[in-house]
Amino acid sequence: MSPDLLLQLQQRLQQHDKLALTRKRRLHTTHNALNFTSNNYLAPKSLDSSGSPVTYYTSAHQALEQRLESWLNYPRALIFTSGYLAVLGAITALIGPDDFVAVDKQCHASVFDALQLSKATWQRYADDDHERLESILQKNKKPLRFIITSSVFSMQGHLADLNHLMHTAKKYNATLIIDDVHGTGILGPKGQGAVAHWNLTHETPLIIGSLTKGLGTLGAFVAGNEVMMEAILQFARPYMFSTTLPSHLATASIKAIDLAEQATDARAHLKQLINYFQKRARELELNILPSSTPIQAIVFSDINYLLQTTQDLSEKNIMVSAIRPPTVPKESPRLRITLTAAHQFADIDRLLLELTSYE
Repeated sequence: MSPDLLLQLQQRLQQHDKLALTRKRRLHTTHNALNFTSNNYLAPKSLDSSGSPVTYYTSAHQALEQRLESWLNYPRALIFTSGYLAVLGAITALIGPDDFVAVDKQCHASVFDALQLSKATWQRYADDDHERLESILQKNKKPLRFIITSSVFSMQGHLADLNHLMHTAKKYNATLIIDDVHGTGILGPKGQGAVAHWNLTHETPLIIGSLTKGLGTLGAFVAGNEVMMEAILQFARPYMFSTTLPSHLATASIKAIDLAEQATDARAHLKQLINYFQKRARELELNILPSSTPIQAIVFSDINYLLQTTQDLSEKNIMVSAIRPPTVPKESPRLRITLTAAHQFADIDRLLLELTSYE
């Protein structure tokens, strides 16, 4: 994290407090309270329903944040109701009109929406174009600079080189923000995500993760150092103006983390499936992109053929996603295939057999 950013956030928080605007979450610890903060107007017990995450903050929400902190080895975590809101909240709370952002061109649409809202100056780079990244950081002399990347690129599945990005961020006094929604639960020795996979937990200041994908519940989180997280709590409009995660889903997410932490065999099986799929697809001369994650992409030269293939597979009770522009470049429409630990090698063989039958 840039020291300049740390100082600016501390000053903003101090000024916020002087104006009596600091929001302090009150922990609801009893179900006997007479509650007038809920937005669930027909609930028989309002405290068990919903409201702002500032006012409706229960022991279940606190326990989930603490579980995330211990699992991820970060000082502090905040829960959001979706990954989209987590991205918007974190970026718009930390980045403003006077700042510069180098953003990977393959980042999720929510990142670019957040940058538009932040009014920051930003430029795209490709994850394998290290010279381009350094060049735009050198040319932009804004006081605060950021690098934003996905850890796992969602439309092709390959990993960003977080070691290199962390080195570059330090070199140019920039702050690295990592969207790790596709790494949570999958990467790392205990499923903690890409930061643990790269052994960078103590160096990366902020990550955004998902409770929905690798963990299978609902919602998202942001984890980072104390100052950045307090700034997000105070200044992230998508956080303060959204209904919080229902407490029973927070409890379910704690159980999901427990299961993910212990899912060594499932991750090993998933890794075997990934390697097998990559090997067999190349042997069959399918135009598959390199990927060591559950996201696998097979590029087609013709959109109509891609759509017809997807329809034919659907009629055979095989579900795959057809990804077209503008989500991906117009020259590379693709099948997006996601592998899970529930799949078996025979499932992959069946899919590949159907795909090669069209040749």
